[in-house]
Amino acid sequence: MLLIDTDMLVLLVASGKLEQVARHLGYEANQVRRLPAAIHQVRKSRSFRNNYGESVLQKIAPIIEGIPEVEPPDDVDLLDTLVDVVDEGEALLMAIAAASESTLLISGDKRAIADLAGSKEAEICVQELQGRIITLEAILWVLVTKDGGEAIRADFSPVIGHKTLRIVLSAHAAADNQRCLDGIRSYFNNTSRTAQGLLFNPSPDLLGVDDG
Repeated sequence: MLLIDTDMLVLLVASGKLEQVARHLGYEANQVRRLPAAIHQVRKSRSFRNNYGESVLQKIAPIIEGIPEVEPPDDVDLLDTLVDVVDEGEALLMAIAAASESTLLISGDKRAIADLAGSKEAEICVQELQGRIITLEAILWVLVTKDGGEAIRADFSPVIGHKTLRIVLSAHAAADNQRCLDGIRSYFNNTSRTAQGLLFNPSPDLLGVDDG
């Protein structure tokens, strides 16, 4: 399965890149799963409305509603541990992902990643999820490498107000592919330094290099 938290689901559905990203990671569209609360968040969240606008959310809501929900995890004890470390939604996705080596998690919650990485209580989960949490920057690296910065900026234009997108896909950055990739790498590295190996790296030779 490919698990996606609500923040990233909004970005990928609004940009039309969900299926492409899933295929690149080795999944079919019917293997994607979302949080049970995702559709409520999209329709009711004030922060989503403020960031992306009602029209964008109304357009993507039916698509998100059509994505199957995750099933409860088998390891309830792990879930209980994780709920004390990260928020409930991320805890649910992490607990499910930890149980299966063939499952990846796309997460937009960098704080949750750092909190998990720094948790002694969830140390076993950290080991189970090595290299299996995918950030926005990892996805952007793949997309910009394939299609170029300007094309990806256009795809993400409905949600370009996102705090990372508006910087790494600014008109200035997107006009030069290398500059765009350099910015993405910098953001990826900032998260990677405190992630204790949790992050999926789509380009090991080029990403994850300490800028000094």
